[in-house]
Amino acid sequence: MNGQQYPTYKDTCLALSLLEDDNQWDCMLSEAALNFINMSKSGRAKRLVSLCNTTTNNFETLTHDYLSDSNSELAFDQSSDEEYTSYNNTVQSENESSAEIAIMKGIGKEEIIRASYEVANLISRENKSFSDGDFVKKCILASVKEIIPEKMSVFENISLSRHTITRRVEDIGGDLMSQLQIKSKTFKFFSLALDESTDLTDTALFIRGIDTDFNITEELASLESISGTTTGADIFEKVNSCLTNLGLTWEKLCSITTDGAPNMVGRNTGLIGRITEFTTSKMFETPIFLHCIIHQQSLCGKIMNLEHVMKVVTKTVNFIRSHGLKHRQFVEFLN
Repeated sequence: MNGQQYPTYKDTCLALSLLEDDNQWDCMLSEAALNFINMSKSGRAKRLVSLCNTTTNNFETLTHDYLSDSNSELAFDQSSDEEYTSYNNTVQSENESSAEIAIMKGIGKEEIIRASYEVANLISRENKSFSDGDFVKKCILASVKEIIPEKMSVFENISLSRHTITRRVEDIGGDLMSQLQIKSKTFKFFSLALDESTDLTDTALFIRGIDTDFNITEELASLESISGTTTGADIFEKVNSCLTNLGLTWEKLCSITTDGAPNMVGRNTGLIGRITEFTTSKMFETPIFLHCIIHQQSLCGKIMNLEHVMKVVTKTVNFIRSHGLKHRQFVEFLN
């Protein structure tokens, strides 16, 4: 890294500030062991050694903590296939008796990781900073210390650092996208809603699809970043990329709702014009184009002369909010 070579993978992570402490390193190895549960024990051991660049001195401790019995199998790595097959048949019967113990160990680690994902999900839903995970952990440990102090060691293993929360949120987002990709393959028809005014550089794409069993799915399909110009061609390219990522075809598109901006509704160079031209060239049925009802209401409010109403409402609100006493009396009056 930056011309400097570190002896182990762990030292590299510490230099990059990807690890807060040894506890986070242990949680990472535990999570990796659960992810490799379907691999053979020797395969998991080799992968762990290659990733962590573990030395021979601490390999036995590492495998004992995270991949039990892997070091015994690794001894046969240089042996012939016949010797390894004989050993594998011998330990196969032992696996049945030790399976229950292995499962119990795995369940404990898996529950800790699940708890970390649950906290990360709550933090992201409440739009909190990812660094708040450290504060949440302090609150959890303070509560556990007073209620069940004998379980402190279990809760201390929950990793809630900002790096961990970031990874958890990314994993959750990736899983939601994978679920949407699977569901989209069953869509008989679908519609899109686009809003360019979501952010300064982002365009939100919402999708609503229905399958043959009339199951309706509504989800945020994508949040596309547009740099430079935001013409109808640029937006059309992002929409086409989103549909390709979801495995959808333009043939199933039945309607599109936009915010009424010129680059959206333009018949020649706008998004609607581009889609009409594209579907016509492919001999697809042209989708129905709709104007968002919220934007319609906003436009109506600007056109209609409602000053005699809004003036009274604004004056009343300002009178109530101008003093704390008046606001408190108003709240009490409503209750």
